[in-house]
Amino acid sequence: MQADTRDTNNTKRDPPSDEDLSHEKSSPKRSRIKRSDGMSVANENPKESNEKEGSKARMNPTTIPTYDSNTKTDAQTRAFFSKLPSKEDKPEQRETRIRNWSSIINEYARQTNDFLVSSDKIRSHFVKDGIRPDCIPEVLMEMEQRKQLATPQQIASGTDGWGLWLLKKSYSIISSPLRYSSPQTSSSNYVVVDLLHQQSSSLLSRLDGTITTFERLKTAERNRYLSTNGERIPSNFTEQIDLCIQDLASKRQAFVFNVGKNGEKAIKISSKKENVSEVDVGTLQIKNALESVEQQIEQLEEEALLAKKQALAYKVKKQTKTALIHLQRSKRMDKLRESRLVSADNLRQILEKIEDAKTNVEVLEAFEIGTRTLREANKNLSVDKVEKTMDDLADVIADQKEVEDAISAGNESIVSSELGNDEDELLDQLKALEIEVEKDRKIEEEADAEFILSQLPSVPTTEPSNEQNLPSTPLKAKTAVSSISRDEENKLSDGLEKMAV
Repeated sequence: MQADTRDTNNTKRDPPSDEDLSHEKSSPKRSRIKRSDGMSVANENPKESNEKEGSKARMNPTTIPTYDSNTKTDAQTRAFFSKLPSKEDKPEQRETRIRNWSSIINEYARQTNDFLVSSDKIRSHFVKDGIRPDCIPEVLMEMEQRKQLATPQQIASGTDGWGLWLLKKSYSIISSPLRYSSPQTSSSNYVVVDLLHQQSSSLLSRLDGTITTFERLKTAERNRYLSTNGERIPSNFTEQIDLCIQDLASKRQAFVFNVGKNGEKAIKISSKKENVSEVDVGTLQIKNALESVEQQIEQLEEEALLAKKQALAYKVKKQTKTALIHLQRSKRMDKLRESRLVSADNLRQILEKIEDAKTNVEVLEAFEIGTRTLREANKNLSVDKVEKTMDDLADVIADQKEVEDAISAGNESIVSSELGNDEDELLDQLKALEIEVEKDRKIEEEADAEFILSQLPSVPTTEPSNEQNLPSTPLKAKTAVSSISRDEENKLSDGLEKMAV
């Protein structure tokens, strides 16, 4: 939908560009009406209303909590969309409004994944009941003063001049050199600084160590965007890439240089902040040559195939001479293609050797760092110092051993002196003590055995009488019982002795 470009601050406007004029001629006219409350309302035709609804379907403003909470009613919306109060009259209300709108604009940029905003874009997006927020131009100015926003020219100012070249090459960032001299105009572009830093960091992580031309980089990023999002490329996609490169360049993480006879712009992206070297320029030139040779190979293959088809076609028409000419041309294309294949393979080998050389340089640098580190770690050490320390340690250990031996010998001497001549008498007393202990042990064993035997029942010695109605036992059986009882008694006695031991 065409944005409302009326200057709400009565400032001088830039003259429209040819592009603006052509767009204005092709766009349907619309009028504006005044509400009773003084708010400016766009009177749109049905086609524009449908476009507006489609825009809202892509990103509904009510998905931003701060916006939703401040536009619940018509009165809240009018107050929230009105111009900011002055710093002198209502400083707190002014600060609250600025803070809320800053949060909304940042969230809007994040959701749309577009860090380029303008007053027209914001006011056109956050339309409610035909009312546009009139405070946006002043809010954007406040955000710029607080470093939350910046102009593309400010981003390019830290890139040693070539950033301005990028701006001039962009399609819509600068349509007039005077645009940035008056940042209050409704069509002025601003950069959401935090989101720019996020996207430039993402670009650095993806392309760290890359050396390529601008055109290849933009083509690769465009293809990546399509494969990731599956949507059409945003109209300011190229400008966003340029600004990301400028942001990296301001941090010395991107370097722009000319390459080739035509002075094509190329870029080196490196998180190590390495400047462009002759090796980088030479490597890119070889890559460009390889790409050119590969394109020639594809073209020669197509031409050879076409010549063969033409030869067959003329053969069918019985135009043999013409067919032979095309066949001969096909052979020339095939031969030239084979030559180009050899050249391409040689260029690839050269690039591989260059990469090997770079790796060797990195390894050598690592060795040098390791050597310096090890030397620094050993700067307080020397062979003489180590040998002297080890000798001193051996002497200390030997002295310690002599001390321990002396203490052990002293203890033995003390024991011997205390024993003196009474050693034989003490040995006799020790032997007598052992004999006495052995006697006591045997006495205890015998006492235990007698106690156990006393608890056993006595063995009968007479035959029971017939009056007791017991079966008679032969004499032989009595003898056997008596004999068995004595055997058991002997076994029991042996068992008791063993237990005592």
